[in-house]
Amino acid sequence: MKPAFSVVMPTFNSARTIDAALASVLSQTFEDLEVVVVDGVSTDDTAERVARWARSDPRVRWFSEKDRGIYDAMNRGMKLARGDWLYFIGSDDRLAGDDVLKRVAAQASQHRVLYGNVRIVGDSPWAADGSLYDGRFSLRKLLVKNICHQAMFYRRDFIEERIGAYSIEFPVCADWDFNLRCWAQTPFHFLDLTIAIFHTGGQSTENVYDAGFTEGFIERSLGYFGMSPMHPVYLTAFPNRRRELLGHWCIAEGEDRPARCAALKVPRSTDDSCRRPAALHGDLTFDQHRDPFIQQEVVARVVAGSNGRAARRRRRVDRRR
Repeated sequence: MKPAFSVVMPTFNSARTIDAALASVLSQTFEDLEVVVVDGVSTDDTAERVARWARSDPRVRWFSEKDRGIYDAMNRGMKLARGDWLYFIGSDDRLAGDDVLKRVAAQASQHRVLYGNVRIVGDSPWAADGSLYDGRFSLRKLLVKNICHQAMFYRRDFIEERIGAYSIEFPVCADWDFNLRCWAQTPFHFLDLTIAIFHTGGQSTENVYDAGFTEGFIERSLGYFGMSPMHPVYLTAFPNRRRELLGHWCIAEGEDRPARCAALKVPRSTDDSCRRPAALHGDLTFDQHRDPFIQQEVVARVVAGSNGRAARRRRRVDRRR
């Protein structure tokens, strides 16, 4: 009989922290779970420690083989998982209490993706030590920052049928790309609950820049959501990249795009908003705004807004004189 939760735990040289991580899962009052440990051929005694847990608790299964990074290990764990729900936790993290899975299970039946908060231990470029990260998300918030995978639960059948694997060409931000693809397919349900204690110092906190992920981020995410570059979600999520969005809109419009883009003087922005995310909140409609009259109006507002800001700056300079 398949378990309710498959907890996938990638490891590599995790002997110092693996016992606490496994104990936090196996001590859950909700016992219908399995733990799938995917080890990258550790050179310390990680494997021996995991083997001891597996001998004492049949819910622990473990595998050790070379991998191409944490997301490759998570993909392998996903294939090995048998539970209804997938949950991914680091070998240096732990669940926030012994009733976490019980509380998640109580709200799980009507949803395909669930998420809550994590408590941060240690400083990172995107969250302070001791902070709770990061509340309820909207699409425009997800476009500028990610939800920690330690806070998320995915229906396994939904992932297998609609989403697929983590994209390992993004060595730091594959989970962000994965969440964007999920959001494009189903609503996320927020749990006002601290799911895990997240320890900084891993790949996602020490190496915050992922060149492959940042390159083409706007085009890729537009494709996931089938949205126009001039959708209000994008205009408000990337206020410093509006000319770039306008350029994408020109490209999408057809054969007259070179002349239109040249007339609008649309450069490609070098502003790296994905690397330095802004904290944006609030929900906006998923309407596609495909009506050409609406598109023209939005473009006019962007151009007029840019011209208006320039005029206001000139007036301020004149007053100083």
